[in-house]
Amino acid sequence: MESLAITKLDHVAMAVWKIDEHLPFLTELFGMKVVG
Repeated sequence: MESLAITKLDHVAMAVWKIDEHLPFLTELFGMKVVG
């Protein structure tokens, strides 16, 4: 169970890193949705 939790944490960390990497694009996309 512990190894499974660590694996899930790794996936979350990777997802956050990818989101942070594409933050400018996401901000622009969400900004356009809010304005539109």
